[in-house]
Amino acid sequence: MASLEPSSFNCRDFMQQSLASKARSIIYDLEKNMSFLGTIAAIAPLIGLLGTLIGLMDVFAILIETSNGSVAPFGAGIAKALVTTALGLSIAIIALCFHRYFVRRIEQAVVSLESFANDTLGRCFTEPLRYK
Repeated sequence: MASLEPSSFNCRDFMQQSLASKARSIIYDLEKNMSFLGTIAAIAPLIGLLGTLIGLMDVFAILIETSNGSVAPFGAGIAKALVTTALGLSIAIIALCFHRYFVRRIEQAVVSLESFANDTLGRCFTEPLRYK
């Protein structure tokens, strides 16, 4: 078992490593669902576009079946296309706003953690901790 003599144990390094380890753990917990939220923001417009294409395919299918010159049958397909586009864009906008908000909050938490670590080590030791 290694002895904890002053020559072999550096309290500052130990505290720095302990604080850094805890900070990494906290940051990981804060960021773990951010990629899911970012993915929703990214794919929601694509889902809306897919709905638009399906709606337009319905319109063209009706166009092929009926060639009587009436535009009324096309309304349902066009409406479906517009609704899915609006829904996809709405979900993307909301998810993107939340994603940006949480990214900013995580950045603030990281700055707060770094400040806490510097303050803690600064009170224990004369030289402040500097991050690279």
